[in-house]
Amino acid sequence: MILLEADIGGFGCLVKQRFTFGEGLTIIHGPNESGKTTLTECIVRLLFGYPEHQYMAALKARKPWHSHAYKAALIYRLDDGRVLETQRDFSQDNVPTETVERPLMRRVPELSGTKRASPGWELLHLSLETFEAAAVMRAGEFTGRADGKSYQLLAERIAELVGA
Repeated sequence: MILLEADIGGFGCLVKQRFTFGEGLTIIHGPNESGKTTLTECIVRLLFGYPEHQYMAALKARKPWHSHAYKAALIYRLDDGRVLETQRDFSQDNVPTETVERPLMRRVPELSGTKRASPGWELLHLSLETFEAAAVMRAGEFTGRADGKSYQLLAERIAELVGA
């Protein structure tokens, strides 16, 4: 799966923003409080929804700060060449989810539904937790190390992700 674009109507500090990703490994970087963690969480939630039983706390935690819109979409390409778009409306408790095949915008029922719809699980056969462990690096994993080996750990983790 290759991420192509995230279109954020409202999710945490991100409002009316579009992010276009390049081929291969995507690294989200920027100054503190610029929305890196929020964008990462949005992408994960677009792919995996809210499988937790106590999902309301996680859902409320990313309610937009300065917007009524609480929705986002992710466009991605599968290994077989199909391009899909998953849209979620986080403003509703059941988090309506619609996945369509582009460019025809044909609905993909098995990847659509409510907060529990999980294109990530269906397409990658990975749980949310496994996906995060395998494909998401957070700054907290590398900061605050007294031995000064943060850069080495980061390089090793990136090598693991790209299969080097």
